[in-house]
Amino acid sequence: MAPRERPPGSLPRPGPLGRLLRLVLAAVAGVGALAGVEAVRSVPPGTRPPTLLLAGVALLAGWMLPHLTDMGFGRRWGNRVRVAAAVLAGVLAVVDLVAFGEWWAPPLAWYLVVLIVAVFGWFAVSLAVAGVAAVPG
Repeated sequence: MAPRERPPGSLPRPGPLGRLLRLVLAAVAGVGALAGVEAVRSVPPGTRPPTLLLAGVALLAGWMLPHLTDMGFGRRWGNRVRVAAAVLAGVLAVVDLVAFGEWWAPPLAWYLVVLIVAVFGWFAVSLAVAGVAAVPG
């Protein structure tokens, strides 16, 4: 009996190593999301200056944002999502400057924390489902 042919353009199911890698990446993304939640619990956003780690993780979350919208909404908006997120961050920095007298205050801080938790939380769930269901996702 011949193996089943895949439809054109489809990806093969991942093997055990691919599934394990997806589950490990899901755990890493989940730890990132939980770290964001824990950071909010310990110190409210905007009460202390941002760290280099927070800035790097926020940039990574912003870079991954188009992939989240591709999976979540099923539409490819490309770099428009990154531009919109950056413009919103810029607007919130101006609001911080006007309302609080400095560029780093609660509105921008909360936005970045929510962005980090949402992006990494979404990827944690998505990769866990892909690892368990053995789908290319």
